[in-house]
Amino acid sequence: MKIPRYWARATKTVQNAQGRTATFSCWEWSDVGVADARQKAGVRAEELAWKLVGNQKLERYGYGVRPLREEIRQGITNEQRQELGIVTRNAYGALILNAENTMFIDIDFAPEKSGGLPGIMRRLFGKAPVSQEIRYMQEIELWA
Repeated sequence: MKIPRYWARATKTVQNAQGRTATFSCWEWSDVGVADARQKAGVRAEELAWKLVGNQKLERYGYGVRPLREEIRQGITNEQRQELGIVTRNAYGALILNAENTMFIDIDFAPEKSGGLPGIMRRLFGKAPVSQEIRYMQEIELWA
């Protein structure tokens, strides 16, 4: 679980020999302090601005490569003061529990259908159709 405590933003403007100017801003993080995050952001912003001026390709990063910049609302610790989780606020304003040893499963159900003639026949003979929730829970229990 990588949730940095401190974030800072830096903006750099550079100009190449042909007079082309580029301004670039970026966020960087630190667990040491804001000054450390600010220093890292300055270095990274300048590096990226020079890449733009030099028409160099910028590396894109995928999900999970860099930590998400979310406000930390609360830390959760055990009796030994070991961190078990952190509650953050995401970009949508929702509170999110971040925990290393917890699994969350989000299951979206398809809209229920009436069952048509087969569903009617099952109900007539006392065999109610199994709900999606029960079916999915059985699959999860088998997997676990």
